[in-house]
Amino acid sequence: MPPYVELRAASSFYFLNGATLPEDLIYYAIQNDIPAMAIIDQDGFYGAPLFFTPARKNGVKAILGT
Repeated sequence: MPPYVELRAASSFYFLNGATLPEDLIYYAIQNDIPAMAIIDQDGFYGAPLFFTPARKNGVKAILGT
């Protein structure tokens, strides 16, 4: 069975829709052996640095969509 990859996570920077900090999404991926994670924040890339930095350090492929 192929590994699970979350492609529609909303971080706390997706106003009124997301509540999780971007770096916490990456730490969740690490703890659950998820090889990639995507955030779909609307109206900006404000959470991208907080998402990409821990992803790169821990070998998780970070995907960003808006």
